[in-house]
Amino acid sequence: MKLDKLDADIVALLIREPKISVLAASRRLGVARATVQARLDRLSQSGALRLAPTPVPARFGYPVTAFLSLTVRHDPSETPAVDALIEIPEVIEIHGVAGAADLLVKVAARSTSDLQRVIHRAVAAPGVERSSSTVVLTTYLEPRTTAIFDDIARERDRPD
Repeated sequence: MKLDKLDADIVALLIREPKISVLAASRRLGVARATVQARLDRLSQSGALRLAPTPVPARFGYPVTAFLSLTVRHDPSETPAVDALIEIPEVIEIHGVAGAADLLVKVAARSTSDLQRVIHRAVAAPGVERSSSTVVLTTYLEPRTTAIFDDIARERDRPD
């Protein structure tokens, strides 16, 4: 989806101030409220923007985060491994990747012993041949996209 400067400015503002109202955003950006709402609707309907709360697992009793690198027997998209991983509540993300592994799986756990249980369940998924796990000790940067939208807005400001 192509974004223009106003789209980028709206998204960047929402990332920085997720609780801002459409009216406040329109005033801040100097455009009509209906324009901001129409842009948000278009971005949302296209799947480019999800307007949803982002729970922090550590604040809900899951302070241990780890990444599992899994190698599966066949193409990960054609194996029941992904379906089985989706059924594990502690699995937060699943990515098909290039490299030594086929799947990169982010998990949350209540403790290191609970993490061991989650890993055993993930490794038991059909087709999983090998695994390695990396426990997160410190998170220096949470998932972000603000910098991308700031860059898009800067590109739109540059003369051709």
